[in-house]
Amino acid sequence: MKEEIIGEGRAMVSATLDFKPMSSALTRTRAAGDALKNISSLHVLLYDYETKALKKSWKIEGYTVFDEGRTDADAENGKGTAENTTKRATFKLPDEIDFGRYYMYAVANIPNLLTAYDGNIKTVDGLKSIPLTWNPDDITANSQMIGYFTNASGNSNDESLVVKEKSVKLHAWLRRAASKITVAFDATKLKDGIRIHFKSIKIKHIPRTCYLGKDNTPGYTSATFENRNEKSLIEELHEDGEVYYYNGRPDAPDNEDFASWPFVSRGKLFYGLLPPGETALKSPSIADYHTENTPALYFYENLQGNEESRPGIKDKRQDSDDDGKLDAPGLPNDEGYVLKDNVEFGTYIEVEGYYDARLSDRPGEGKIIYRFMLGQDVKKDYNAKRNCHYKLTLRFNGYANDVDWHIEYKEDKQLIVPTPYYISYLYNQSASLPVKIKGSDLDKVKLEVRIIENHWWPTLEEGDDYKFADLSKVYPVGQQREAVWHGFMSLAYDSRKIIGDDKHYMNNKDWNKEEWNTNANNEKRIFEDLTVGDHGNYSVELGYDDGLNLKMPFYTRPKQLVPTSGYTGNNPYVAYSREAKIELKLMDKDKNEVLKDVNGKNLIDTASIIQVRRCVNPKGVWRSWNNSDNFHVVMKILSKESAEKFETYDSKGPWRAKVEIDKNNMIKLRGADAEGYVHGTIDSPMDFWIDFNGTCENENTVRSAIVLVEYNNYTCHHRIFVRQGYAPLVLNDSIKWHSFNLYSATEETQSPLEEGSLFKYGNLTDAILAENNKTYGFQVPVGDNELSLAGGGSKKWLEIKAASDKNTGSDGFSKENIQVVNPDGTKVNVRVATVKDYDNLRNGENREFGYGVLYGDGATETLEDVNEVYGYYRGGNKSYGMRGCFVYNKENGNNLFFPIGASGYGRRKTDKSWYKSGVIRPGALQYAWRSKKYSEYDWDNGWKTLAYRPLFEDVYIRPGATYWCEKYISAQLSGETKSKNYSYLDINYFTLDFSLGEGEPLDCEKDGVDDTSSACFIRCVEDVE
Repeated sequence: MKEEIIGEGRAMVSATLDFKPMSSALTRTRAAGDALKNISSLHVLLYDYETKALKKSWKIEGYTVFDEGRTDADAENGKGTAENTTKRATFKLPDEIDFGRYYMYAVANIPNLLTAYDGNIKTVDGLKSIPLTWNPDDITANSQMIGYFTNASGNSNDESLVVKEKSVKLHAWLRRAASKITVAFDATKLKDGIRIHFKSIKIKHIPRTCYLGKDNTPGYTSATFENRNEKSLIEELHEDGEVYYYNGRPDAPDNEDFASWPFVSRGKLFYGLLPPGETALKSPSIADYHTENTPALYFYENLQGNEESRPGIKDKRQDSDDDGKLDAPGLPNDEGYVLKDNVEFGTYIEVEGYYDARLSDRPGEGKIIYRFMLGQDVKKDYNAKRNCHYKLTLRFNGYANDVDWHIEYKEDKQLIVPTPYYISYLYNQSASLPVKIKGSDLDKVKLEVRIIENHWWPTLEEGDDYKFADLSKVYPVGQQREAVWHGFMSLAYDSRKIIGDDKHYMNNKDWNKEEWNTNANNEKRIFEDLTVGDHGNYSVELGYDDGLNLKMPFYTRPKQLVPTSGYTGNNPYVAYSREAKIELKLMDKDKNEVLKDVNGKNLIDTASIIQVRRCVNPKGVWRSWNNSDNFHVVMKILSKESAEKFETYDSKGPWRAKVEIDKNNMIKLRGADAEGYVHGTIDSPMDFWIDFNGTCENENTVRSAIVLVEYNNYTCHHRIFVRQGYAPLVLNDSIKWHSFNLYSATEETQSPLEEGSLFKYGNLTDAILAENNKTYGFQVPVGDNELSLAGGGSKKWLEIKAASDKNTGSDGFSKENIQVVNPDGTKVNVRVATVKDYDNLRNGENREFGYGVLYGDGATETLEDVNEVYGYYRGGNKSYGMRGCFVYNKENGNNLFFPIGASGYGRRKTDKSWYKSGVIRPGALQYAWRSKKYSEYDWDNGWKTLAYRPLFEDVYIRPGATYWCEKYISAQLSGETKSKNYSYLDINYFTLDFSLGEGEPLDCEKDGVDDTSSACFIRCVEDVE
């Protein structure tokens, strides 16, 4: 081969330096993703080709740096770049150099290279062997780089160059001594109902030192791995590298509140860190958590070999032969356990989290640790090379036993109870708590469960300033947390809707307690028989590994617990949950003593039972007889009382929906399976379509159905009442209930959602329009201003008269000859519903109640703006909803709806200072009689009353409506022992009351004034011939 002729002369050298883009490795953190991307100092060293001795060195001062786009071909492995751009520096050497063959190197980010390492840089090998020391306190200080110049601009393995022209352009690729790793999590194949919460991620056993330019093999003298270097693990490696606390509490790394940690589940498939300033993505992919700017963990190169350099090296996978068994099972110190896959000096990633499985067949929870050894693949390569971006994804399989990662998980408790656990906001509901019991001789064990707290009050999020009644003043004073008989939960089922209907909140202040104590199982239950099998209302199964799984039933209580007290088994709060606490004890049957665990501690645990916030949006979907528009259900909730928008509701467990009752094949759920269910995963929104099957036969036909939604592991229930056809309907009474409120003396409303007009007692002529509420809203005095009336015209409040005779037995509306037009166009005689009608409606057989938002014709989806969700008005947007009370037959699904008004206040008040408040607002729009908080009443001490009915503290702002009865009469209602006087129906949307009220709407402030009253809604009925 002909020898290359170089000649003599001197050359001016122009140079370009490029950062070698990090290779993308492991495509299957604490520092920023761009922590090692800059140049802070630059040196160039020239070596003789033959002797490899230093000829000249320069500290480069005048260089220009800019960003340069990169392609996959530029990457370290030539296959895939992990960086879209890296730095490029250009400069000219300050001196000319002689023609010749050389080795020329660039070194970045070692500012004292020429002084501190003057002995090392004398030779090429010495330069490459400069020892770098990891700086754990400043990651950017670990950004040392080296590269060699060539005549070519592309990649070249030949480190030499030739200078034979007067002007030479050289190029070098700089390679970092460090690499970085980003970690993401993928729950695509995780079992539904399981969450994996993440506390922290650490990089472990990172090299303390690294060579600037040659292979770094901690523990060994070379990459052949034939000889150890006699250094110990602690001498070679840092035990811990960087750590990132996912819970956002770097100041409290030992924080164990796993519920506050981020997580993945089947509903939240992916998680990882995001670059600073970026918000969470709505529909992320794994790639979004592996960008070049993603916060990363950094480390020096650590080569520990592969199958080629170290034959027989262990496979990292837990089940490498796919035989269904772990290759090296167990935990540290267990026989057969293999620490770090027998690669003692390797670097690995450790993720600490919390395993939370709310599964009835396989419950479990506890701390869990995942570990992975770094390398160029997920099998047998342990070479964590320099200048790489390792993109590591932890993919969970099944019950989270992923084969590519080592798992450390051991349930160290013998009594395992998921907490918190959820139950429906509805009354008379049931759920089963999965209790896991481990140990031996369990046939000699019993489980004792007791309710230790049972709240009637709401649970507020941190920072929420909502005020409820002062617990320290509520009866029994100083014992609210012990007064479990006022709460929502019971360990025994009570099928009654209402208890204590004839009791008085103050005169019978201890009745709730006495009734609670009539059944000892309400508060405490002992499960004596823990043998496998069905034991009536509870069951016991063998655990998948060992021990037993007990399905423990618990319940919500009746809708009203002494109605006048306000206590309720149904959560009244649309924005807040309520909490109960139970204590569980494992007991020795023979000795009746609490058992102890292996550490000598009593086997006692507590769990929180959460009654979820009340869901009201949507609660009903109605269509006229010839309307079959489908409806898109997305269950939505309010985040707090003052929220202006509803938010989409994600289920904290798998959910499903089905058509529970449909006698006429009216609807179906789109995409339902063979059993009629549509399904959703944990942490996913309850989102589905109700499709109507055609229309009714004619205007006189009504079809009804009920959709049941089961969420939070199917323990919580929500019902949606569906109806097609607005013709008068018989529930199971002897009358037909009309679907519309009265608008005027001769006309009903145009829609069942429309609230209708307000009427003074006995006066159908002056129908006060709902449109007035937009001007004279909540507590706004009407004064001498005129109110618009149906049919045109207007009058002042005091000019609108009530019947002069308001005594018991007076005519009221009974003499009115009311004719309205039914949906089929025919005129029909109707009457105002009587006290008896409402009593039968309330207490009839198979009668139940629901409270929430109805959508009608024109509405095809669930809305979120509060003003739209509640704001249906005559002549307004038909897609809007309306709050109210549904009364339904649980056997056939037939349902009625009583709106409470777009404002939420279905009444205009009479002229009276109620409870000596001193506040008189004639005609003001307000549902409640009181004008301010109970506790603020000076007369007779507001707390004298409030102490026995604390849910009424802010009843003055609570929504509700009143409906006139036909006459003010004395009657003995169902279940009562004596007669009382009744004039109206009271619908309290907050406490879920649907009861007959006495004479309050007829009362006025001045003696001798008989021609005024409150103004209330009217619902009419037809007698069945």
